[in-house]
Amino acid sequence: MMAPIVGMQREVDQYHEKLTEADETLRSRIGPADAAEIEAALSGLIAATEEYLKRREQFHKNLEEAWNQKEQLATVREQLAEVIHSQDEQIKASREVFEGFDPQGDIAVQHSEAISHTSKLAGANYRLRDALGEAAARVAIAECPTGQPELLAAKDALTGVDSRVALEERVRQWQQRDPHRIRHLAMALIDVDRCGKLNERYGPKVGDRVLRAIGQILSNETRNQCQCARLSGQRFALFCPDAAVRSVTQLVERIRQIIELTHFHLGQQEIQVTVSGAVTALQPDDQRGDLFSRLENTLREAKRYGRNRTFVHEGEYPTPVVPPNFALEEKHLTL
Repeated sequence: MMAPIVGMQREVDQYHEKLTEADETLRSRIGPADAAEIEAALSGLIAATEEYLKRREQFHKNLEEAWNQKEQLATVREQLAEVIHSQDEQIKASREVFEGFDPQGDIAVQHSEAISHTSKLAGANYRLRDALGEAAARVAIAECPTGQPELLAAKDALTGVDSRVALEERVRQWQQRDPHRIRHLAMALIDVDRCGKLNERYGPKVGDRVLRAIGQILSNETRNQCQCARLSGQRFALFCPDAAVRSVTQLVERIRQIIELTHFHLGQQEIQVTVSGAVTALQPDDQRGDLFSRLENTLREAKRYGRNRTFVHEGEYPTPVVPPNFALEEKHLTL
């Protein structure tokens, strides 16, 4: 069953490369004199999109046949189908804009619309890539017995940190080895703020560079303390065995401040990047999914209260963390 998911992931990644190339080409054209090149770039993107849809549909068809034998994965199937439908709707809307490009019309307005829709296509493709990653994790957990080394060794291709598959397997093993919840297990989410707007303004290639940089910062700061994984899109998770909530909260808040004080340089431009954090611990009566659900709710509160902050769920509800003074220095990082 994993084969069609992997195949679709490969097609999504290749389409992402085409979108990135088109985005870079469009952003390098600035005036009426570039109308012919803009039109050529859009025509090429339309052709690449058509080819992608044909290939994706074949893998999706194979996956649908496999789903019929896995009733326990019905929810994952529905979620993936919804994301695919959403991508199809975005492709339809963007294709209308691309096909309507008029070299004799207002080039500036059409150029801006073309860049905007290319970014929207990239966003829809990101969401499908995330959904496929979650589906792969669910299938791997369902099909593989606990303790398979290849699951724990799975890495995220973009950032080099652990993949969602590895994270899910670590949580599963922990729950099976400590069924009475005698040991401490804290987890955290770290989410890049306004990542969609960053991609729209600077393009998906720059967005990928930012995620790689964040992944490197997390790896450096959590080494020998937690396992870092990319959960989806701009969201990372920390798996912290035998760690108290308060110590992990301090770690997450330190990471948040480090990123806030980092100057991300793109040529002559400086990009401001911030993250929001959420921390909680596995509770004795937690059922499957409760831990992640609590983390999601806690992160939602951090976003709702302005982003660039850390919330912790240690009692009945999430509460904000008062930022400690770590006396950190500003850093400079070239993307």
